[in-house]
Amino acid sequence: MKNTLFILIIALCLSHSAYSQHKEYQGSDNKYLAIEKPEEDVPALLLITGNAAERPFSIAAYDENGNRTGTLVNTSDSYSGIVALDLPTGRNSRYLELEVSGPWLIRVHPIGSAPKISPGEEFSDAGDNVLWVDGDASRATIHADNRSSENFTIRAFDEFGNYNGLLVHTTSSYSGEEMIPDHTLLLVVKAMGSWSITLE
Repeated sequence: MKNTLFILIIALCLSHSAYSQHKEYQGSDNKYLAIEKPEEDVPALLLITGNAAERPFSIAAYDENGNRTGTLVNTSDSYSGIVALDLPTGRNSRYLELEVSGPWLIRVHPIGSAPKISPGEEFSDAGDNVLWVDGDASRATIHADNRSSENFTIRAFDEFGNYNGLLVHTTSSYSGEEMIPDHTLLLVVKAMGSWSITLE
């Protein structure tokens, strides 16, 4: 296992061109897929698109021994989003099991290439994403339409890749202000529909 400061170290080493550093996998229909992460024992980002047919679509991750390490996607809607692989730390996924009808595309990027948000800035998006908190933020103003009444969650992770708290978990539209736990480095958003976060 790498030093517990690995996420911070990798982020400092990455340039703004980090999104050009990736492995790409594409195919069609169900697949048990071997993947390669940029750093073996470090979390990664997956940019995923697929399920244009809007049928049941799921992606689960497994380690080298075939142990399930997490569910990344589970929807019946067309999907395009960014998810974190192997957060919290302590897991090392090697395979993805895709259950899907039709074509799909997965790009594996370094965790340090997550889009950054700083205090005083607003970040808006739709669907799943992972945000890198650049600076000391204590509060977040959050809005989400969530008209589909799906789960809308925002989880925080610290500089060691450990779970650091749940900011929001609802199946309703949301508008409010939440405290950000100390030492938060990453915000993992799971959403259907548009949302925005402003840090203070």
